[in-house]
Parts: sequence; structure tokens; C-alpha cells
Amino acid sequence: MGTLLLPLALATLGLLRGGDARQERLPRDPGPRTEYFVLEIVGADAAAGAKAPPTVGSVVLRRRALADGYQLEAEWQFDRTEEDGGTERVLHVEQFSSVGSKLIWREWGPARARSLSVTRDAAGRELAYADSGRGATPRGTLASKGHAWMPLEILERLRLGDALGSGCERFDPLSRTLERVEVRRLPLEAAAGAAPAARVHEIVRDDGTCAGRCEFVGEELRSFRWQHGDLLARRVDEAEYRARAPLASVTIKRP
Repeated sequence: MGTLLLPLALATLGLLRGGDARQERLPRDPGPRTEYFVLEIVGADAAAGAKAPPTVGSVVLRRRALADGYQLEAEWQFDRTEEDGGTERVLHVEQFSSVGSKLIWREWGPARARSLSVTRDAAGRELAYADSGRGATPRGTLASKGHAWMPLEILERLRLGDALGSGCERFDPLSRTLERVEVRRLPLEAAAGAAPAARVHEIVRDDGTCAGRCEFVGEELRSFRWQHGDLLARRVDEAEYRARAPLASVTIKRP
């Protein structure tokens, strides 16, 4: 389950009309935002209402303004005490400014530690990375034919309602590759007199496999999952997060 648990994940999604125009769509001075999620294993029994799905971890998403741009964060914590007696954590940070962007990915647990740093040029086409913690420090560059999207950046685009096209290129922090995906919006409608309808987006690879799925109501992210599997991040309030997330009291140091 470890490979599926480690996101991300989290899904870099789409290719719009042009890099500069897309950059201007995001708020210049975005207000702070914090969102809480619990990670649940949602199998057939849970879907049928037979029992509550087990909680196996937590996620916190954050957004804040920087002096010349903004920062997005995802803090993941996985309870794996039943598997190997320890916990697994991931801190994923993306920073954006007019002169370029940066991704920082740190993961650590009882038997692993990794730190990945990625910079992207202002045009959004070239990435340079350095990866450490696997017995070596590989370095390299990647070039996109259009725009190389980062995972949290594209999640933010979907939140704002951008219509993403096909043939997108996303950067995958796990494999350090650019992956072609298509973002599909599923047709959903709200019942008469009900709250606004959800927007559900699926991220599908060229080979047809699912790379992610996220659900919004307005700009509120209700749930998401990465990869094809039964691990679901479900939105909760802070009180439920503190009560249910087994590792919620643990603090992760930020870069």
C-alpha cells in the first residue's frame, strides 16, 4: 500500500492555452487557507454502509501568499504501525513567483528518507531536479513540449474552475518524470432545491489507468484520491481531524 499512499501525487493536471495567461488566473495575493482530511480505506463493504472505513492517516492542505507569489503545501501522515511499527510522512511544498517555481518533496519513515528539490523556469517548460536519500543524489533536467505542471498547482487550477484540455504533462515526484494525462470532468447534477452540484475530475493516463480523482463544490475540495485504489482523502473540520487522525498532533518541520 505504500506506493499508493505516497502521492502523489497529488495530481499535476493540465495544459491550457498558454503559460503566461494561466499564471495570471491565480490570485495575485491569495488569502491563507487550511483544509483538513482523513485518509480512509474505502472498500466495497464500507461503500455499502456495512461499517465505517478505517482511518489510516491524515492530510493538511495549505495556501499562503509570498512576497512575490504564493505557496501551496500538502502535509501527509500515514499510520503504518501495524505493518512495520512506524509512521510515514511526506511534506510537499510548491512555491511560485514571476521568476520561476520550486517544488520541495520530503518523505521519511522507519526505513526511508528522501529529499527532492525541483526548479522550473519562468516559462514553465524546463525542470531541473536533485534527489537524495536513495544511496545517491541523482540530478537531471526535463523539458516539456508545452507546460510542465506541478501537482498542487494543478489541483489549485481545478479548484478555480479552469477547463483543462487533453495531452497534459504533469511532473510526478515519485518517478521524477513528466507524465502525459488527460483531465476529464464527470457530468453530475444537483437535485432540485439541493446545494450546488459537485464537480468531479478524473486524471487518466495515456494507457487508460486512473492517476487521480477529485471532487469540488464551488472552490471547496471535498475529497480526492490518487492512483487506482481504495485510499480516499475525505474533507473534515479541524475538530474531527484532531479526533480521528492518528498522527494529527505530530508537527512536521517546513523548509
